[in-house]
Order: sequence, then C-alpha cells, then structure tokens
Amino acid sequence: MWWSIPTAFIFLAPATSAERRLPTDVQVDLLFPRNETYAPAPWFPIIFAIRNLDAAWPLDVDLQVDVFSVGSRRNQTQHVSWQDIGLYSVPTPERHYFHMPAINMIEGATDRYNIVWRLRIWNRMQNLSFSTAPGAMLPDVETSIASCPEPSERSSAAVRILKVRESSADGGRPCPVMEDIPPEKCIYRPLAKQLAGSVKTILDQKLCAADARQTTSAPCQRLSVGASPVVTSWSWMGWALVALASAAWV
Repeated sequence: MWWSIPTAFIFLAPATSAERRLPTDVQVDLLFPRNETYAPAPWFPIIFAIRNLDAAWPLDVDLQVDVFSVGSRRNQTQHVSWQDIGLYSVPTPERHYFHMPAINMIEGATDRYNIVWRLRIWNRMQNLSFSTAPGAMLPDVETSIASCPEPSERSSAAVRILKVRESSADGGRPCPVMEDIPPEKCIYRPLAKQLAGSVKTILDQKLCAADARQTTSAPCQRLSVGASPVVTSWSWMGWALVALASAAWV
C-alpha cells in the first residue's frame, strides 16, 4: 500500500524579502516521527522542517517523500511512488518552513513503515523507519520535538550555500555552490508547542469538516494524544497555510 500524501505548509516567521543573504546554512530535519513504535492512527502526521531556505531564495529546490508499508511490500501489494513537492511553486518561504504530509493507517495494524526523503539541492537521500503496534505509545509531536534528540544522518542534513550562480543549462535556473556542514541540534525545541498546536488545528478542521458531511447530530470526535492531540481522520487533499497569532522564534 502506498499513499498519495495530503500536504500542508506551516510558516512560523514574518514575511521576508526575495533578496538572497549569502552565505547561509540551510538545514532539513525530519522532526516526526522518530525510529520508534507508535499506536496506529488512521491519520498519522509526518513533519519536515527546512531552516533558512528564505536566505537562499529564489532557488530551484524540491522535496521528495515516499512512505510505504513494509508488510504490504513483502506481500507484493505495495506500489512505491514518489511524491514530488516543488518548493519553487509556492510563495517565498520563511525562515522556518514546515512541510506536513500525513498517511492513513489501518487502525489496529502491526506493521513497519519506511519514510524515504530527498531535498533536491544536493545529491543526498535518506530514509527512516518506524513501526506500529497496538498498545504502543500514542504519537506525541510536542514531546518528540522538545526531547531534542541528537541529529542523525537519517533525519537531518545541512549544507552551507556560499553563492548562487546562473546555470548555462536548464534555461538559466539557479545553481547553488555548497559545502557540507554538521546539522545543528535543538533548533526547534522552542517551537515544539506552537508547531504541535498548528498540526492539531489543521487536522481538527479537516475532521470536523468530514464529520459535518456525515452527520449533524453529534460533534466531531478527536483522539487526544499526549501533549499533542491527533485527530481520528483527515480527508483533505489540498494545501493549507496556518497563520499563528503568537510571535515567531527567530
């Protein structure tokens, strides 16, 4: 089983100009989930963060994500297909740029899932596995991010963009000059509560919309998951922008 992944973008900073500020350190992190076992949820959030992309903008860059069930693949019922999100097709990104796909699990299933991801501004691709089992811990976005785990090559990558040249090929598209740097730790701890609340807001809105189409006799139901509630369903297949009332951490 593979998923066409619903996607949301969450911005946690004021608007910025389109002028590049180089050199700058761009870092991508898979914030959630970790390489752990979680209780199955009908809609399970997967959260990526890209830091300082605004300083190198405009830049030809895209994020590719593939999520698949290992159990289904072993049974030859799995078809793997990349989801290619062209970041250049959205408005100018902010300093903290969050991309949130979600997968629909079969409730109660025991399985293992692989997340394969690639940010295409350098030739690097990684994957991370997590599993599900009845009775395991519930997904908790806030606690996971606030715990500040050590960056690993499976969940974090960083690069310093020194300059951006105009390519002689591909119609003169931007061509960055880069060098590898070690990822920073604990970047998003101050934003853990804020980000978890934004994820909950997106999922709650979609749950209530789906519930309203089905029945008007009962309120929509939510599944509270630790400090970061996760809803029981999400039927959205579009884009969303969540504006946060509180000031962004910079």
